[in-house]
Amino acid sequence: MVAPLPAPPAVHPAPPALHDHSRSPSPPAPRRSTRQRFEPRPYWISNAPLVPIHQDPPQPPASSASPAPGPSDQESYHQDSEDEQGAEIAHQVWGSVLEAAGIYPEYVEMEMGDAQELAFSAAHQAYAASSELPVPKTFKQAMAGAEKAQWEEACQQEIAAHMENGTWQLVELPHGRTPVGSRWVFHIKRTADGSIERYKARLVAQGFSQRPGWDYVESFAPTIRLSVVRALFALVAADDLECDSIDITTAFLNGDLEEEIYMKPPEGYEQYSRDGRLLYCLLLKALYGLKQGGRQWYLKLSEVMKEIGFRKVRSEPCVYLWEDSTGGKVVVPTYVDDCHIIGKTKEGIQHIKAELQRHFKLRDLGATSWFLGVDIKRNRSTHTITLSQRQYIVDMLRDFGMEDCTPVKTPMVPGLRLEKPGSPLSAEEVEFMKDKPYLRAIGKLTWLANGTRPDIAYAAGVLARFNNCAGKAQWTAVKHLLCYIKGTMDYKLQYGPHPHPTAFTSFSDADYAGDADSAKSTTGFVLLMGGGAVSWSSKLQSRVARSTTEAEFIAGESCTRDMAFFRYIFEDLGYKIALPQALGMDNQSAIRVAKNPEHQGRMKHLNPIYYGFREQVEAGEISPHFVPTMDMPADILTKALPREQVEKAVSMLGLQV
Repeated sequence: MVAPLPAPPAVHPAPPALHDHSRSPSPPAPRRSTRQRFEPRPYWISNAPLVPIHQDPPQPPASSASPAPGPSDQESYHQDSEDEQGAEIAHQVWGSVLEAAGIYPEYVEMEMGDAQELAFSAAHQAYAASSELPVPKTFKQAMAGAEKAQWEEACQQEIAAHMENGTWQLVELPHGRTPVGSRWVFHIKRTADGSIERYKARLVAQGFSQRPGWDYVESFAPTIRLSVVRALFALVAADDLECDSIDITTAFLNGDLEEEIYMKPPEGYEQYSRDGRLLYCLLLKALYGLKQGGRQWYLKLSEVMKEIGFRKVRSEPCVYLWEDSTGGKVVVPTYVDDCHIIGKTKEGIQHIKAELQRHFKLRDLGATSWFLGVDIKRNRSTHTITLSQRQYIVDMLRDFGMEDCTPVKTPMVPGLRLEKPGSPLSAEEVEFMKDKPYLRAIGKLTWLANGTRPDIAYAAGVLARFNNCAGKAQWTAVKHLLCYIKGTMDYKLQYGPHPHPTAFTSFSDADYAGDADSAKSTTGFVLLMGGGAVSWSSKLQSRVARSTTEAEFIAGESCTRDMAFFRYIFEDLGYKIALPQALGMDNQSAIRVAKNPEHQGRMKHLNPIYYGFREQVEAGEISPHFVPTMDMPADILTKALPREQVEKAVSMLGLQV
């Protein structure tokens, strides 16, 4: 039996207050590592000298010859009475600002420039603390911060979970073995309105030091597609099903570990042998951070679900189906440790929860209302479900300092075609982009576009093409997109009732040779279910199309793959899909090629892999039909549209205010 771990050691006291003048001068800072040098220094830390008010400022050394007055003397606010009066007013103003920032002016007197820097930075920090508490990056920061008690409790809960689970055994490190490192990761979990739900501390292994073939063999673990989750939510709304959520506590710790792995003990909870040697953790269970951690948890979950009576959906290995003898069904889509339980009755859902609770420690979250940062609201009277990422947008705008920007009505300037700047970038472009968080902005915008906002998918996709060569034009387009998001942050993706719950309405489109650099076309397609988009794509085609017919045909073939994927999923869930499925296209020539081998002169060179489209048409599975461009919802996925067309496309995609 492993002895209980002791409480964390005492941490170093917080730095002295600003008015403490008893400190000795700090020694020179050691050279920072490469990783540290690339981390921004907290700008609110001021190195300005603090002088007590009752002391006179230091005088310059006496000189036999008085220097002639120069420009610096004329600019000093101590030179004449008018400047002194202005200095007194400024002193009072900055004193008020300092006091508002928590720095009381009766203790210190500073140079005006230093006071401005400190006041602005402290005021900004106070604002940031009120809107979003800083999350510590290390254990020492957590134990030295204002939320020490909360983080300490979170760490204790994490250690207790490991002790209860038997994750490791404390042993002396065998000769010749190299342990993997460990570290704490801290996170503040929030609700849909941004309020704090709980403080969370996670102990993770530093798996980057694991050796393939020695410390692990296989590491792949599947995750569910967001489009499948949206489709299941649309089904819940259309069929008026029950949907609850559960969270498996410390899910990875349930996975059985097959390899012999030693890990350094968690910081703050070290233990030693009787002869003073540090004890290491011989891992018995999988742990977050290990290369194979996700895979071992997935295998364990699949084993338990099979034992309960579930089977996997063949087309989506993260969706499980349970059926009873009376025809009742329960569907469980899983995203790592987040599970939704969908069924006709509350009793059936509670039965599944009880079965899972026999194997795992879990938190019952009740009716589904939050998933991966998406706010989920349900109206049982109108049989509708809405998905929104409003809080994510608010945080993103604040992160980039765009919370007060002026909204615009289009994701991109209509007709804009961005080109790659010269290579290498000019000195002016390099200097301009040096402090612009372009990649971070693209990452956040892409997640939003993939989650609930198909209207920005084209803009985010185009801007992502310039990740390694972005210039002024691209950064201006990013800010334009953020301004559009500011004005549309209340958009919600809505699913409602439908006489045929699993009926899909599909559309595909292409922008011929729309990329200015490669002349490649852009594919756009969308699948609607219950009046809202469940799957969409805006992607540059892999080859240059030689005609609009070819570009539209390739786009249609891409859409048929998603149509077949969802058909197989719902057929496996026991739903009958009416065939043929309709596919709307706005190019008559491409429709004719899909039905018959026409236009051989323009299409004879086409790769045979694209003819799966025609095979599905001949088999009666797909039925392409013409849709005018003005009624094509996929048009917004291929080009920058004017305001009127954007608003119409947004409505057709199921985005509601």
